[in-house]
Amino acid sequence: MTGKVSSKIIVLSENIEKKWIGLRSLALQNAKLNSNIKDFISLAALNRPESEEFDEKAQIDAAEVIYEVFKDTKPTYILGVGNAGIEFSQATHRVFGQHHTKIGYGVVKNYEMRIEKKPEVGTLFHSTSYTRTGVISYLIPTLPAKSKVLIVDDVCAYGSISIAVSQELTKLGADVVGLGVYINKDWQNGLIKFTEKTGAPSFSVVRIEAIDHNANKINLVPQSNALSRFELV
Repeated sequence: MTGKVSSKIIVLSENIEKKWIGLRSLALQNAKLNSNIKDFISLAALNRPESEEFDEKAQIDAAEVIYEVFKDTKPTYILGVGNAGIEFSQATHRVFGQHHTKIGYGVVKNYEMRIEKKPEVGTLFHSTSYTRTGVISYLIPTLPAKSKVLIVDDVCAYGSISIAVSQELTKLGADVVGLGVYINKDWQNGLIKFTEKTGAPSFSVVRIEAIDHNANKINLVPQSNALSRFELV
């Protein structure tokens, strides 16, 4: 892809902006660090449905933010990236479904971790995961022809898996219209790399600027800059 990545400030409706501000506060209150693991952040209230801390309403609020940010791209298919990202992608699909009568849904499965109950169809591909330090196999489901796909995940770090998924989708004839994530580790530049490599816009509801181990807290991207969608110009 040629061009330069720029950030476009998104204007949300008043109601959705209040929810977005609340999600930022929830992330600050809920974040747990591990001094033995440099980039580790636990945000169980946001993206761990199995946790007692999980806030289902917050996940719906985040999905509504994703809808406001990407409704102009008019996706016809929501593709979740598993494993933890599946719950958030399902919430996003439900929100989009409230506004569109026909919008498809599927998930990219970690092929080596899935429970094989029946034969699956789709496209198998392999990608390097920097956070998991190795090559992992993934299965993309068979999509309707000429699908306009919004990729949805719960966390973005280096962006390697999302980039690989997008590139594979393009080979299959799909039009990737964006990447929407719940939480982004900004210092690892995953969103910017995604847009650079694929040409598609990217956005995160909660953008973490840095981890402060001394104060045992996270720092968010300042509110004035955080509501931005990365685009190729």
